[in-house]
Amino acid sequence: MGGPWDRYREAHMRLPDWFQQGLDPWSDEYAAQQHRLWSLITGVERPYDPDNDEKESPWGDIDPVRYPGFYNWRGPQAMVTASDHVLATGMILKHCGLQAGDWAMEYGAGFGHTALTLSRLGVNVDTVDISATFCDFVRRQAEHFQFPLQAFQGHFGVNPRPGQKYKLIWFYESFHHCLDFKRVVPLLEQHLEEGGRILMGGEPIEPKENVAVPYPWGVRLHSEVTAVMRQTHWFELGFSEPFLFELFGRSGFVGRRIDCEPSLFGRLHIFERKADLKKAKPGSVFTVEELLALDGEQFINGAYLAALKRSPDEGGRKNYLAKLEGGATKAAILIDLAVSDEGRAAKSDFPGLRDLLRR
Repeated sequence: MGGPWDRYREAHMRLPDWFQQGLDPWSDEYAAQQHRLWSLITGVERPYDPDNDEKESPWGDIDPVRYPGFYNWRGPQAMVTASDHVLATGMILKHCGLQAGDWAMEYGAGFGHTALTLSRLGVNVDTVDISATFCDFVRRQAEHFQFPLQAFQGHFGVNPRPGQKYKLIWFYESFHHCLDFKRVVPLLEQHLEEGGRILMGGEPIEPKENVAVPYPWGVRLHSEVTAVMRQTHWFELGFSEPFLFELFGRSGFVGRRIDCEPSLFGRLHIFERKADLKKAKPGSVFTVEELLALDGEQFINGAYLAALKRSPDEGGRKNYLAKLEGGATKAAILIDLAVSDEGRAAKSDFPGLRDLLRR
């Protein structure tokens, strides 16, 4: 504090005059404009190449077993920084949905702090990283501790064990380097086992567009981020939450955010497959998030199955469809069904209902 950097600490880059707002975020024209912006910031005039432009910062002669990553830091903010990462690992563990013997995969693992913790708990963990250095760091930890942890060098979206299905696929501080996300997200669905989930933590996902990310997706304009890009040539992306939810929705997922009050690093975004009502029957379990992602008759069918544990009768179906068309919210209809005499008798307690009732 008090140095020459302070005047720029909360500054943001202004977009150049040639930049066009309002382009279709799914278009090639939009992507080309973001590539041009990356080139302007980094000073690199050739096309972006992740194999060359996403190299890790030099770590020197570090001991990745005794002092991996933040354990090697000794500056005045070392404890605060470490706490952010430890809190994030705790949030991932709390919401991973795993147990010993399950399979999980992390993309962009770096030192693999969370991967090592999960393997200690008996989870079979694979990590995928573009960096040979980070893969070596993870391998050395796995060899030392003899846990079910294996590192693979590769790009986002690759399955290091062709045909293997994972109950959890997660990104921690890495998805914002995934420029070809439109190709990668559909691949994740193929690698996920039935009932599995995708989890993101520590990612620059904004609830709405702002001065740092003034578009659905693209280069983050915070002064510190642009300075890092100039030095490293990394493609530092940010996303608006609505765009990200649509991105995953196009591959059959429904997303939700879980906030972490002590640290933004612990804020999670979880994506699970949308409820398949064609296969649903009384006794099927749906989450509130899955139900709220449905519309019309599909929503009414799912709400009845979740709250009353039966399919809707004709009168009930017409009644609640009319309420939807009249402006009633889906949340209000779920609550109405759950707290009805029949809902109480059915003892409905599907995931997310208690939080919904407390709102």
